[in-house]
Amino acid sequence: MTVLGGAEAAFVPKSAAAAALDPKRYDAVVIGGGISGLTAAYFLTESSKTVLLLEKEPELGGLAFGGATHEGVKYDRGTAYWTDAYDEERRLLEKLGLEG
Repeated sequence: MTVLGGAEAAFVPKSAAAAALDPKRYDAVVIGGGISGLTAAYFLTESSKTVLLLEKEPELGGLAFGGATHEGVKYDRGTAYWTDAYDEERRLLEKLGLEG
């Protein structure tokens, strides 16, 4: 899987533009490296697909990733807790080695 991106919404790496123009290079292009984009890319690669994942932020995770103020105060941007997982979520967590 290839991940390309940057911290600025207007940032477009030249390599990403060239890769997106070559339809033979990737089977799928996933826009966004949040939990849904990462899940989609994971399952596509598990199905032997070549995936280009595009993310505008310097880190993956979307709202599940935290941040910090200029003063260094850390904060969460997303969900504060997990509820009981649905069967599909539990199977994914087990497959990723995150549930035991």
